[in-house]
Amino acid sequence: MELYPEHKEKLKMFCVTDQQLVCTIGSDGEKHKGHKFTPVKEAAALLRKKLEKFGQRIADDINATERLANTQMQGMANTVDKAQPLRTQVSRQFREMHHFLRRREDEIKNDLKHKELNDLEEMSDTLDTIETVMSESRVLEAMVASVLEITDSEKFIKSWTENNGDSGTFIQTQSQ
Repeated sequence: MELYPEHKEKLKMFCVTDQQLVCTIGSDGEKHKGHKFTPVKEAAALLRKKLEKFGQRIADDINATERLANTQMQGMANTVDKAQPLRTQVSRQFREMHHFLRRREDEIKNDLKHKELNDLEEMSDTLDTIETVMSESRVLEAMVASVLEITDSEKFIKSWTENNGDSGTFIQTQSQ
């Protein structure tokens, strides 16, 4: 068990205000005057419960994002399926017309192809964004899962608060 550097005492309390572990002497000192404290095990249990809920929300978000990605991919396939028959119809009609209309056929085909490519490019960009969000969510989910595997309360709190900077205020903001 780690000792509080200032008093060489065991870290038995968690200062919710400062988001740090302290000893019982430190919790009564001027540095932490008026602060809110919780025993380490209670703080760890609270953080664990909140992180489990947070992890579940991340998993739910990933599932929703995967559904969006599947819908987007289906939309892309539908766009490709719709574009091909249009090109065929335009070709058939313009083959029956004279030279002037053949030039027009090429113009219309080019317009359709550009629209298809633009639509596919936009959809592909959206899919890339969705996949980036999924990837970032999976990284966050893995980080939360890794922290949740820590059984020692002190190491558990330190791992989350030290490795997540402002995310350490998670206990404070989630408990209000």
